Amino acid sequence: METCSHRSTGRTPLARQVERDLHVLSVAERLFLEKGYHQVSLALIASSAGVATRTIYARFGDKRAILEEILECCHEASAIALAALSAEDLTCAQALYRMAVHALEHELSPSLELLHADLLADRETGRKPGRRWAEEGEWRALLEQILAPAPACVADVFVACLMKEQRPEWRAAEDRPHEIIDGVARRVVARFGEQIRALNTHAAGMHAE
Repeated sequence: METCSHRSTGRTPLARQVERDLHVLSVAERLFLEKGYHQVSLALIASSAGVATRTIYARFGDKRAILEEILECCHEASAIALAALSAEDLTCAQALYRMAVHALEHELSPSLELLHADLLADRETGRKPGRRWAEEGEWRALLEQILAPAPACVADVFVACLMKEQRPEWRAAEDRPHEIIDGVARRVVARFGEQIRALNTHAAGMHAE
């Protein structure tokens, strides 16, 4: 009697394809950050990931496509984290602290900044990486929602406090333990509170005159 044993078709099962692709992206990201984007070849990515170069060509096409997909994965991870944050029942101070932590872990990640710079350089746009996260997109929209009904310029004050607390030595650090991020985020919220109180005091004085 014929058995129901699995017969290989020569193709990688879908679940393993996804796992393999994520592994390739992870290896490529590490190599880009360690060696520099322009010093890394598809052959090096393939050998380091333990796959055939033709597999990478078939799945991704070229090196820039790999970099774009890495950045897209980062964006998706950020969006998922923001969606979870927005669903929580938090006080304004708690939400602002979480927003600061999120920005420090995602939007202001040194590795993400380097990868964005590599992509812009590869496209030969001549533009420097911007701070779109601070001006538009999911992060900015949620920040304005937390601060509502305050005007949008109040969100700019929060961003300024966030950037001010990013000390050069901290920005350059590759390893960012949670306790360091926690401390920076708490200073951001405290500085923001001080700035808003000062603005309110000034506005009250102007109104009294």
